[in-house]
This record gives sequence, structure tokens and C-alpha cells, in this order.
Amino acid sequence: MSKPTFEYSGRSNKDIIDEIQKALQMNEETAEEPDSINIQVEDGRVHLAGTVSSLEIQERIDDIVENTHGVAEVIDDLVVEKI
Repeated sequence: MSKPTFEYSGRSNKDIIDEIQKALQMNEETAEEPDSINIQVEDGRVHLAGTVSSLEIQERIDDIVENTHGVAEVIDDLVVEKI
């Protein structure tokens, strides 16, 4: 079985993480969420883990991450917090 192919931008993992964190903090909908999210990046693949307050917030986070320069793939293991 072959690995999926993707376009890798060559940006450093740290640069991608920093840009994602800044974008999440700057977005009105997601500004309160970054502390509960663990972001790991390897060669353009972003892994998200942690808890978020709603499905809508989870989807917004995914949109922000997917549109970050250098992100080739998003693995979303975020869990919506039960109230």
C-alpha cells in the first residue's frame, strides 16, 4: 500500500505551528480555544488533539488550519466538550 501524496511547502514545523496559533487567537470564533488544543506538525501534516466547545468551532478550526500556508494534510482528533 502506498502512502498518499501531498505537496510539501518546505516551511518549518515551528513556522506552521506559530501561524496556526496566531490565526486561531486572532479569529473571534476561536480566540478562546487555542489553550485546549495540541498542535503537532511534521512535514506539512498537522495533527490536532484536545477539546473544543462546539462542532462549529471544530469546523472553523479545521478551516483555519487547512488554509494555512504549508499545510498539506490535517488530522483532526479534536473532541467536542460535552456540557
